[in-house]
Amino acid sequence: MLIALPVWPRAGSVVKAINKANEYGFDYVEISLDYPWPEKLRGKTLEEIKEAKAKYGVELAIHAPWRDVSLASPRPILREAALKLFDECLEFASKLSPLYFNLHVASREAWTIEGVRKALEEAAVRSIKHIAEKARQLGIEITVENNPDPLFGVPSMLKPMVEIEGVKLCLDVGHVAYARWTVEHRGMDLFKEEAVDLEEWVKTFKGKVLVGHLHDYAAEDHSFQDHLLPGTGSADVKKDLSLLKEAGCSMILLEVHWAGKRKPAKFKDLARALNIIKPLIK
Repeated sequence: MLIALPVWPRAGSVVKAINKANEYGFDYVEISLDYPWPEKLRGKTLEEIKEAKAKYGVELAIHAPWRDVSLASPRPILREAALKLFDECLEFASKLSPLYFNLHVASREAWTIEGVRKALEEAAVRSIKHIAEKARQLGIEITVENNPDPLFGVPSMLKPMVEIEGVKLCLDVGHVAYARWTVEHRGMDLFKEEAVDLEEWVKTFKGKVLVGHLHDYAAEDHSFQDHLLPGTGSADVKKDLSLLKEAGCSMILLEVHWAGKRKPAKFKDLARALNIIKPLIK
């Protein structure tokens, strides 16, 4: 099983992340195209990333942008703009020969109005079909990740997309818990029967899970925080990892953004996370 280090806003440059991944013993780096923006990774910077990848033998994966991206919009003009962005991101990703290209489908539409949820789901499937075809042309594997919100964060909404040829699931264990917590604590009864636990996700998608996002989380009565360093929250990380393995997951991103509830994680904290998780994989 391959284990990844993430690059997010506080992590610094991608080249530095590749260097650190090699130093600590990570197998690959997952680059978020929200931060750094892909436009900033072209030219000389792109060549430096390629050189670092070759020098250290560290593979790369891509996390697609999701902020202000309307892949599920029923309005064609918005959805088409999102697809244009994704075409550009896939072209960029192809230059790095990534292990996978992971994406979210999200929406801020008023899904409680009759007919809107169905329109969102249909638009999402059309978008993923377009992205999957583009990815096939470029030789890139696509994964769709479950959201921390129940909208596109429950199995019934992800399944039609994962059934598309060439598409697999990125299963984020903290997002599964967060979606359930949101339904229970925010009165989202329309999703009550659909917000299931991790065991049910594994049963539904066994054999279709390529990547897992692993981290701790703290679920309390009035708050929920995920992306914590293993051992600093309330999750059973060992059990979560075991379930990801059962699902057939072959790659794990240690998506740790926080060393503590109010303490942003640094590279050294990712090394700690790796040392905690690695013995559990054997």
